[in-house]
Amino acid sequence: MWSALDYHTDDANIHACDPVNRSAVPWLCGLGAALCMWGLASPGVANLHPAERPVILVLLLAVAACTGLLCGAVIVRRLQDPHAYLAAATAGSIAGGISGAVYALVMGIAFVGTFGGAPVGWLDALLVVLSYPVFAGLGACIGGLMGACLAVVVAVISSRMTRLHRAG
Repeated sequence: MWSALDYHTDDANIHACDPVNRSAVPWLCGLGAALCMWGLASPGVANLHPAERPVILVLLLAVAACTGLLCGAVIVRRLQDPHAYLAAATAGSIAGGISGAVYALVMGIAFVGTFGGAPVGWLDALLVVLSYPVFAGLGACIGGLMGACLAVVVAVISSRMTRLHRAG
């Protein structure tokens, strides 16, 4: 049975990968995550107040780029591991979940602040307060699924490129 304690790397295995490929993967993952967030957030912020749009968009893009960069670093680090796809899926689901939760919270707060009024009674206030964790959980689930799928695709492409580089 494999465990995290059994994982040992030596410098020969780590440097067997193409150095350009190894250094480019995290940045490409960060860029890809930011582009995905751009595609999701641009239509969403179009209805917000013009002064809020760039701030919210930059915040969402920064979170997505940072989580994508960290996910790409995990993929590169575990590229020589026999369980690289599992590590990639886990890192991608965590990164996607964080990005999805932040997206749901920021968009929910922005839209309620822009279009919603103050809650009238205690029941309305309770429902508003309880809606944010629900939106964050939904965003984390959807983002986690998307992140896991995209990270496995990146891991497959990176491992194939590494094998091609070593063979050629």
